[in-house]
Amino acid sequence: MLTAIIDHVYSIGILVTVGITIVTLLALVFFRKDKNVWLSFIQNNALSLSLVLLITAMLGSLYYSEIALFTPCKMCWIQRIFIFPQVLLICIAKYKKDGTIFTYLPWMTGIALAFSLLHNYIYYFGKELAGTCDAAASCKAYYVYEYGFVTIPFMSLGFLVSLATILLVRKYYTGDTVPTVFTK
Repeated sequence: MLTAIIDHVYSIGILVTVGITIVTLLALVFFRKDKNVWLSFIQNNALSLSLVLLITAMLGSLYYSEIALFTPCKMCWIQRIFIFPQVLLICIAKYKKDGTIFTYLPWMTGIALAFSLLHNYIYYFGKELAGTCDAAASCKAYYVYEYGFVTIPFMSLGFLVSLATILLVRKYYTGDTVPTVFTK
């Protein structure tokens, strides 16, 4: 019963998050940055918004594996490896008021996003690969299936695209470049 409620809440949450992400991407493409209150809000609160997304994803992931006892596949584990540490890194960055964290977050998010795209491809269209899936934890296991398409891999993909969008908006507004250490 609790798992059904969590499934429903997380499914609605990810659909709202994806909707907000689509609106944000459209605002990024079609509106000037100097007059856009929404994009300015995201840029100014990028760390906090990222932290909320990351904690929500981490709690959901841990609920499904530790309480609902859904066995995570190898692709889920790889995504977790790049998602979970970001919570700690952002907390440290917020404490130290250190903006250089944005040098590392896009890489970690991008790698997790690449694995999430592969996971979704395998889940919806492909065949399980020997290197990514095994009998104990199938990449195609149907643990969550809400509204005919919202699954755990879909939730992960939606979350990572949303996180990447926050990082993209921040980079767009600040004009961050490659650190000078790497340009010499």
